Amino acid sequence: MLTVPLIGSGRVLGAFVSVRERPIEPDEADELTRRLDLLADVLAGALTRKEVEDALRGRDDLKSAILASLGAGVAVLDRDGTIITVSEAWADWAPADGDGVPGEARTVSTAGATLPPPGSTRRARSAGGSKA
Repeated sequence: MLTVPLIGSGRVLGAFVSVRERPIEPDEADELTRRLDLLADVLAGALTRKEVEDALRGRDDLKSAILASLGAGVAVLDRDGTIITVSEAWADWAPADGDGVPGEARTVSTAGATLPPPGSTRRARSAGGSKA
């Protein structure tokens, strides 16, 4: 029996265990070790990717829960003013033609608001000059 650790992100994620019907011959040990190490790297990469995807899914669930808890209509915009996601109240309010709905190639008027340049720590200002 051979056991190869699955190491990803600097930690042991599990192990790959291989059982053989016959003993490993000395002349095949190096090649077998190389192949099992490669397989272990691939499996560790898959496990690490799954952990990251699960963490992102959890973050998206939290974002959705926060938006759902708001009574007000809220739209999250990217720097170009394109809608990324909306609260349920916004979705109920949005016009039937799809304007203001995520996934549409539409933007929301900022009603005179000025968005700060990328990388800026300033907040957006409304048309009246107060911080949004």
